[in-house]
Amino acid sequence: ALSNIAASGVEHIRYIVEADLVPILVDIMRLEGDPEIRNHAVWGCGNLVSEGSARQVKYFVESCGGLEAFFQVLSEGYSEQPLSSILEGIASILRKGTELGDTASFVERVRSVDGISILQNVLKSDSSEGFEDIKIFAETALSICREQ
Repeated sequence: ALSNIAASGVEHIRYIVEADLVPILVDIMRLEGDPEIRNHAVWGCGNLVSEGSARQVKYFVESCGGLEAFFQVLSEGYSEQPLSSILEGIASILRKGTELGDTASFVERVRSVDGISILQNVLKSDSSEGFEDIKIFAETALSICREQ
């Protein structure tokens, strides 16, 4: 349900933020356990950063550790994960970092979790075969990181 609310835009995301649910979604993303529940948390966070304002994304990254959580899910193996949602989320975070003038700090967070290598591995893996959106999102994120 939260993933649907987060997909509804900035105003609805504001309710999720004000209810202090974003840290809970990020915590669920980090948990090992039921992949279906984890996937819903990933989709919710992906929707939040894709549909949210730059300020909401900054909160997700800086206060909740959401960017690092996306990379944690990727590094643990993404065969059952909603890979496209994660990569679109990472690319959205980096684009919105540019809007805020925080690209360098967001890219530093990517580097701190070896995110560039993780993104490169996604591009090399069989998981990205036949999924152009996955490749586009990963390449977008890598391009922004390389510019810094």
